[in-house]
Amino acid sequence: RTRAEAYLQTPVCEVVLGRPVQFSADPAADQRAEQRLREAALLAGFTDVSFVPEPIAAAAFYLNQVAAPETALVFDFGGGTLDLTLMRVDDRQTPTILATHGVLLGGDDIDSTLMHRHVAQCFGVDATIDVGYDDRTLLFPEDLAQLLDHWQTIPVLSQPQHLAVIQRARRHSPESGKFAALAALVTRNHGFALFEQIEQAKRSLSTQPQAQVNLQTDTIDLALTVTRREFNLTISEEVALARQGVRAIMTQAGIAPGDVNAVVTTGGSSVIPLFQQMLAHEFPVARLVPLDTFSGVVGGLAIRAQAKVEQMPA
Repeated sequence: RTRAEAYLQTPVCEVVLGRPVQFSADPAADQRAEQRLREAALLAGFTDVSFVPEPIAAAAFYLNQVAAPETALVFDFGGGTLDLTLMRVDDRQTPTILATHGVLLGGDDIDSTLMHRHVAQCFGVDATIDVGYDDRTLLFPEDLAQLLDHWQTIPVLSQPQHLAVIQRARRHSPESGKFAALAALVTRNHGFALFEQIEQAKRSLSTQPQAQVNLQTDTIDLALTVTRREFNLTISEEVALARQGVRAIMTQAGIAPGDVNAVVTTGGSSVIPLFQQMLAHEFPVARLVPLDTFSGVVGGLAIRAQAKVEQMPA
């Protein structure tokens, strides 16, 4: 708001915000999430707050490119959610929304999967921590390993009861170096930096045959190579979820894939080749139309905001 006021040289009190089609499968939780977003905007100084589902905003942006009537699917795959909108458009006229559908899947989930399937092994999650009194091999506890799957939960491993397990592994594991790296990761707050590296590798794998996840500190020496083939195998469940979502919205709208003229993609995760291939397979006669990856939704929100202004009395 401050930057907008400085740029426009006028007070800015109204805002149009994007939101996922579905924050949560629980309607009450979904409303709580939107209310939190509204309260944040009010705290920022806005007095008039309205919301537009992000794929509807992307559709508004896409309308500027439409030259003839068509049926289009908007595939908005960002960091937090996958939002789908099926619509009929008619030469820049207001679209007719046939169906909307939200899938609780985002790019952050892919990051977590990469961490779980590849990177976490470098921190000892599949290593022996000790030998029990009856000579049984003790592995790193699964419930603690799961805390590594999200950067937000990594600091929980620094709690005394969890750190005691890690320190025991440092003393007794044949792979003590991995647990020394784990101790540094959880006590020196390197989790966010590690996930930034995972995110960068994911982006690189959209265009390169392989990528590295690198993190070097005084205790951590991580240089892990992930190939495109490994990446594709790793995200097969996420691709299946996205496919299920696409088929669900088609069933909801009651139309066949052959009736879709264009599949409009936006959001950073939409450029991952395996998802592009899935869409091409599901809609063999449709054009794949990539919007600006990171600003298509914002552009559509601006269009909706302008339309709201134009509807105000003079």
